[in-house]
Amino acid sequence: NLEQDALEELRMLSNFQAGEHALVQLLLLGQPEFKERLDKAPELEQLRQRVIATHHLTAMDMAEIRPYAEHRMKLVGWYGTPAIDETAIAPLFAYSGGMPRKLNNVMTRVLLMGSVERRDVIDGALVDAVVADILAVMDAVGLARAVVEVALAHDLGRQAEPAGDAIHDLLD
Repeated sequence: NLEQDALEELRMLSNFQAGEHALVQLLLLGQPEFKERLDKAPELEQLRQRVIATHHLTAMDMAEIRPYAEHRMKLVGWYGTPAIDETAIAPLFAYSGGMPRKLNNVMTRVLLMGSVERRDVIDGALVDAVVADILAVMDAVGLARAVVEVALAHDLGRQAEPAGDAIHDLLD
């Protein structure tokens, strides 16, 4: 989400040197869209010339889900309770697609629900319940956005039918 001017300032920071050594080295992390922007924008040519390495973190496969989740939990003091049942792995993978950020988010919610319910085992049923909650919220947010768009379109005179009828149609 960095603006063009901010990226140019980062490039300029990379110009500072003490003798032959750079005073500043930058590590930029971003979504694939950032790399695409960096690769394609002609105005970022000078910044692109300063890139010495890139790496794309790909999605994990299903066999990596458990070790990854357990590693992250060990970093914060987890000693095996709650245990992650084998039945939890497939729905964690299905929801996250192996993407670490999505897995982190769903695991946070799963662990919270497991704590609230005083679970000793995180199983597939718990993961399914959490994923259903997440998807329900996403559906509700999508519906709310659609209602707002219909109401705004009506208020701006872009819609011939009354807003109430259009919103009713969305809810059906």
